[in-house]
Order: sequence, then C-alpha cells, then structure tokens
Amino acid sequence: MVQDPHDAAFPEMPLTALNPTSPDHVVNLTDMPALLDKLVREPAGHKVPAPHTLRYEVEIAKDGRSNMYAMDNLGRRSVLSCPDCGGVMWEIHEGDLARYRCHVGHTYTAVMSLALDENLRRAL
Repeated sequence: MVQDPHDAAFPEMPLTALNPTSPDHVVNLTDMPALLDKLVREPAGHKVPAPHTLRYEVEIAKDGRSNMYAMDNLGRRSVLSCPDCGGVMWEIHEGDLARYRCHVGHTYTAVMSLALDENLRRAL
C-alpha cells in the first residue's frame, strides 16, 4: 500500500515507493485506515518458510554480530560505508530492489542516499 502522491504533503516519498514496484493499493491518506482494516481481516494465505538468509539477518539485527565471510553469502561488498558506524556495507538484491546491510546490523533501502547526504551535511 502506497499513499497517492497527489495526496501527499511530500510527493517524493510515495513516488520513490512507486518507482521500482507495483503496489496492490495506491490510496489517499484518509482511505488508508479503512483499507488496512479490510486487509487485516482477509485470510493470510499459505505459510512460506523464511529463507536461511533472512533468518541470519534477523540474528544480526538482534545481537549486532556477524562476520565478513558470512555476509559475503548474503550479497556483495559495496563501495559505500555505513552511515551509522562507518563499516563495510553489503549490497543485497531481491528482485529489482537493492538494500544495504553492514556487519553489525544497520540496514538501509532506497533511503541510503539520504543517510549518506546527512553524513555529508554533518561533515561540512
């Protein structure tokens, strides 16, 4: 579900969400509560086991520990450094989407450039 960009105070945010994906619903903010209420009442569907990589990422997020060789199994090392800790970031592709994770658990998606811009602003 994505807010209709024409209805948003900051249309860039929903436009960014719409750009790489085709959401099931694009609605005005005032229509979201009713739609959410309807959706949570629908049957959930069949269970799908979580991939091993996702379970590993949850463990990283819980305890903040990993090693670089295990992270290499999740994705490829990026030229970007983590905006939070300055560590190496791994670029992980899932379909058309890319996200980034460092070995202590910080993770970013399309907002990675915003976080890097904030670090640049602080540096200046």
